[in-house]
Order: sequence, then C-alpha cells, then structure tokens
Amino acid sequence: MVMNKEEIVSVKNEKEGQESPSKKYEEILQKLEEESRSHIGIEQQLKLHIEALQEKVDEASQSIEKLKAEIKAKDEECNRLKEELATLIEKYKQIESMEDYNCPSVTAADQTHTQGSTIKHGKSQDFMSKLKGDTSKKVM
Repeated sequence: MVMNKEEIVSVKNEKEGQESPSKKYEEILQKLEEESRSHIGIEQQLKLHIEALQEKVDEASQSIEKLKAEIKAKDEECNRLKEELATLIEKYKQIESMEDYNCPSVTAADQTHTQGSTIKHGKSQDFMSKLKGDTSKKVM
C-alpha cells in the first residue's frame, strides 16, 4: 500500500489532532449550503408576503375606483338637483310676481279666508311637531 504525499499529511494531521484541509472545506461547504437554504427560505417567505401585499393593493385600487364612480354619480345628482332647485326658484318668483300683479288689494273676504288658512296652517304645524316628537306644542 503506497500512500501519496497528501495522504501522509492527512494521516500526520490526524495523529497530531488537527483536522485535514478536506474536512475544513467540507465543514465550510456545509455551512454555506445551510446559509444558502436559509436564504432561499427567507426569499420564499418574502415572495409570499409581497404577493399578499400586492393583493391588498389591488383590492384597495378597486375600492378607490368604486368610490370615485360613486362620487361622480353623487356629483352629477347634486348638479341635477341644483339645476332643479334653480328652476323651481325661478318658477316661484314668476308665480309670486304674477300674484303681486293680479292682486293689488286685499278684500274683507280675502282676509277672512287668510285667517282660516292661518288656523289650518297652525294645526298642520302642530301635527308636524308631534310627528317629529316635539311635545312643546300641543295639538288642539
């Protein structure tokens, strides 16, 4: 059995209690492999975390788009109602000016009629207060 120089050094080192260079390299390689596996595991966890966050971002984006559409619809409805209100105010002013033009003086019969309307109007106000829960006004 013939031994080469490396084997002789290896046997000498083993006898002296020292590790052979191949064992050191093997240990270093094992440590590096372990670190590599650890890094790969961390990378996979990060990928999963990124995917979860991306899903949340996508959901938030969809919610934002829905809310923007709702805001746009509400704005359009608000503008439509403003236009309708302006039209009604204009009609009210026209009617009011027509009444002023057609009724220059109030007769005694009109005053009696107006007083009856006031009483009825007062009762309707009392009724409305009762509906709202206002107990300060009593219904007749």
